[in-house]
Amino acid sequence: MFIEEHKLFPTLILQIKKFLSKDDCIKILDIIKNRKDLLNKHASIKGEKAFSSHDPYSNFVFEVKNLNLTERILRCSEEYSARTGFHTTSQICNSWVNIEGKNSYLKKHSHPNCVLSGVIFVNCDDQSRSLYFYNPNPYVTYTKTKFTTDCTYEWYRFSPQQGDMLIFPSWLHHGSNEERNLSEGRTVISFNVV
Repeated sequence: MFIEEHKLFPTLILQIKKFLSKDDCIKILDIIKNRKDLLNKHASIKGEKAFSSHDPYSNFVFEVKNLNLTERILRCSEEYSARTGFHTTSQICNSWVNIEGKNSYLKKHSHPNCVLSGVIFVNCDDQSRSLYFYNPNPYVTYTKTKFTTDCTYEWYRFSPQQGDMLIFPSWLHHGSNEERNLSEGRTVISFNVV
């Protein structure tokens, strides 16, 4: 007897560790501090101290000068495309900042009309909530399982590390899985690539 294993329909999440240095993060936080006008309430993040600069036309990364942030993001997006075969025009269509205080959370959502999406952790600590990605297979919970494997998990979570970036397909649902943020000022830059 010969058994051959085929893992079909994988979903790649690319983690780029230390995408930003600590100094880069400080420079970005200074820009955010001076642009309070960009921080409003948004339907995707909930909590008394939860703010976002998100709108369909915002492009925060263009405001970050001297860090080549746009070019660096696009290089990593092109690496993602090379690994998966997804075609992009290598354009950031929008980018924004989310700031979460204590007890805030991110609703489960996806990013329509885009190819790739990403998040850069600018300010976080051990008390910052994780980012959860949900299994796109709607039938994953229909069958009782003995243990969790690549084929049976309902979600996977990434604990934020300052300076790290995640890139993922825009259709992939993500959120906080109702986990509440316990840190002050958990700050991320999010972006979409077409």
